[in-house]
This record gives sequence, C-alpha cells and structure tokens, in this order.
Amino acid sequence: MDLKNIWGSEGKEPLRLQDIGLPKILVIVAVGIVLLVLSLPGTGGSQKKIGKQENSSDVTSEEASEQIALDAMEQYNKKIEKELCELLRKVDGVGDVQVMITLASSEERVTLQNDSATTESTGEDGTGSKRQKESATTESVLVRKDGQDTPYLVQILTPEIEGVVVVASGADSGQTDTEIIAAVQALFPVQAHKIRVMKMK
Repeated sequence: MDLKNIWGSEGKEPLRLQDIGLPKILVIVAVGIVLLVLSLPGTGGSQKKIGKQENSSDVTSEEASEQIALDAMEQYNKKIEKELCELLRKVDGVGDVQVMITLASSEERVTLQNDSATTESTGEDGTGSKRQKESATTESVLVRKDGQDTPYLVQILTPEIEGVVVVASGADSGQTDTEIIAAVQALFPVQAHKIRVMKMK
C-alpha cells in the first residue's frame, strides 16, 4: 500500500475509518491493548517465569538439604561400621569380620532457643473481674558465620541405631558370640535381640 495514497497527497481523498472496516479496527485495538498489558510491570509472562524460577529454587534448596542430610547419615554409618570392624578384628577368636549397621533416623541438631512470655490485661468482663491474655514465643538464637546468620547449635544427636549384624569367621554360638554382642552393646545403645552374630563361610 502506498503511503501517499493513504494520506491523499496526490489529489485523492484521505483514507477514512469506514473504508478500513470495523473488524480490522477491532483487531488493531485488541493488539494494542495486549501489547500495553504485557509491557506493564508486575504482569504478563515475565512475572510468571520469575515466580516459577523462585518455586523451583525453593524445591532445589529443599532437595539439596535432604541430600546433604542423607550424605551425612551415610558417612556416619560407614564410619561406625569401619570402626566396629577394626575393633572386633582385634578380639581374640573373632577372626575376619564384616559388620552392617542400620540406622533408624538421621542426626538431629538441637539449636539454642530464646523463649519469651508476655501477659497482657485486656480489661474487665461483665462480672467486674479482670481478664488477662498470655502469649509465648520461641525463636532460634542466630550467630553470624561466613557472612550468614545460622542457628546456634547446642548439641548434635547421633542417629539412633536400629540393628547390627556381625559376620565373623570365629563365630561359634558360644563365648565369642557373647563377647561380640557385649562389645556392640558397650559401644551402642542397642538391645541384644537387635544384634545378630553369624559365622562367616
């Protein structure tokens, strides 16, 4: 389409709205409104993408913390299995030994808590007695470490041990087995029925 013809510069009449037609005008107006809405801050597709990215980062950080906890639990499990094997190998009559320990839970971190309680008088009721409202709050005490605020750890509770299996070449359902069970119970708070000693083939 020639621009000169639209503006009527060569002796022709300028283009009128009736010549364009109502459907084309409505399409142009609708496209203009959509572009206007998309360009406003806080609306449109870009905001939805940001929201999705924030949610995915929350999920990713939760998954990462769960993975860190599982890795720590696995490392602790391997460490105590290795230490128990080394100890039992030194016991007379046990011989070659393998140990498997199952954990019931992961380690628990106990943080320092700051408890505060407030009492507030709310006025008198119909009988003339005063009413009081009590509220209590608990907050973790934070310390700055490496530029970040982290909870102040008071104690780290080791995972609870669910059961222990010891496979030893010297196991004989006699004195050696009794000594192995006694050694495991001395090291870990495990009941005797959760300790199984078997002879290695």
